[in-house]
Amino acid sequence: MQRPVDNGRTTLGGVELRTTVLIGTIAVLLATAACGGEPASPRVTGPTVSAPAEAPKVPPTWESGDSLGLETGIFVVGDVVLTERPGAVVALDRASGRALWHRSNRGTSSYSPRMRVSGSLAVFVYYPGRLSSPRKVEFEVVDVKTGRMAWQGSATAVHVFDTAIYLANYQDGAYSTMRHDIRDGSSTWAAPVSGGIDDELGDFRFGPAQREPAYLAFLTPLSSSSESMWSLFETSTGTALPIHAENRGWTAFSVGDLLIVPDHDIDGGHSRPTAIADADVQGECPVALQAYDGHSGAVRYTAVVHNGRTNGDCRERLMRYSLAGDNDTGSRIATANAAGATQLFDLVAGTPVWESDTRGTAYDVDDRSLLVAEQVDGGGLALLDTKSGERQKSVPLSDLRPGEAHLVGDRIVVGGRRTDTNDSRVTVYDRVTGHELRRYDGDLIGAGPDWIAVLTQVRGKGVLEFHT
Repeated sequence: MQRPVDNGRTTLGGVELRTTVLIGTIAVLLATAACGGEPASPRVTGPTVSAPAEAPKVPPTWESGDSLGLETGIFVVGDVVLTERPGAVVALDRASGRALWHRSNRGTSSYSPRMRVSGSLAVFVYYPGRLSSPRKVEFEVVDVKTGRMAWQGSATAVHVFDTAIYLANYQDGAYSTMRHDIRDGSSTWAAPVSGGIDDELGDFRFGPAQREPAYLAFLTPLSSSSESMWSLFETSTGTALPIHAENRGWTAFSVGDLLIVPDHDIDGGHSRPTAIADADVQGECPVALQAYDGHSGAVRYTAVVHNGRTNGDCRERLMRYSLAGDNDTGSRIATANAAGATQLFDLVAGTPVWESDTRGTAYDVDDRSLLVAEQVDGGGLALLDTKSGERQKSVPLSDLRPGEAHLVGDRIVVGGRRTDTNDSRVTVYDRVTGHELRRYDGDLIGAGPDWIAVLTQVRGKGVLEFHT
């Protein structure tokens, strides 16, 4: 049963206070500290599907023992499969697994490259070794079908969006940032912005580029001797807004012309906004969110949110989400309240859209459903209606302890470990009926509406299996 949300506002210290909470992400990395405590017990209500007999194993469409996708996973663009092998990024034919092209890794790091895809272009980002000085990140923009390079460059930090690449450079003790058209690298502003952007490409997994927002958060020093403060600039012009907010964590982000600054460790000794009282940080993995009006600098709201857990640790990402038709990327986050109940939180209003009786950790969300693991280390999955929070279905996981779960078209794809042997396994469920469709031995390294990629072991050697 859904509980109506009280959107009334209370004040503390003259600042509007709306106590709310958080779980999980898709595009923004917001690291939080691990918190103690036991996971909430599962509460399964609503329609439940009985676990069927084990689904039959099927041979892969193709496989490769070329150590593919160990760190990066794979990403499919049309008929091309993009992945990585030691020392190179590679493109394979989706139907046969035949090699189409490859590009040798650049830079001095032993780490795998990051990749973001926008349309027919892939951006590969290569990080330097730990001892490299000065730190320079190299990147290439490549045509997915042909492997031909469109343009390349280097910078201190790189942030890739669907229409632009932002490059931040550090010189003479100061950062400056310029916007470049992703198609040809041309500069689009009259002059760089004074300040540095957050380096967004922390995730090794290959994936799609985020949609470019109307405003972007950046760090700028107020003077040569002061600490950097968060501000916003307009992405179309590079014009900085008159807002300066204290840097309380590793990052900040924009929602429209709001600047959202999270405080990642408010229960571990870090400072907190004065509007946050001790009573407001009860519950697991609390994170404070303070929202500033980008034009006036006024605090729009302050809220406490709570991350869920995976493998016993606090989640390290906010699961930002946009309903169809939203103008701004990530205006909502899938969250849980202090009691562990799932909710959808509106970052513009600073209040929950809805609250559910379902307790657990959110794994994925789209326009149709919010996918929740009702117990972190085993138990069932629940599908909640994204718009209302009503439970759509409960799916038992039987002998699987989930490590990740995804909504992919009409399927639910779950990767984790068997509870009896601790071996890696991938299980695919029908999203509508909840019935188990397939099981694969190995680690999940990619999934789409009509394909699954699994990394398995054959005679002690890693083998990529591609299933359609």
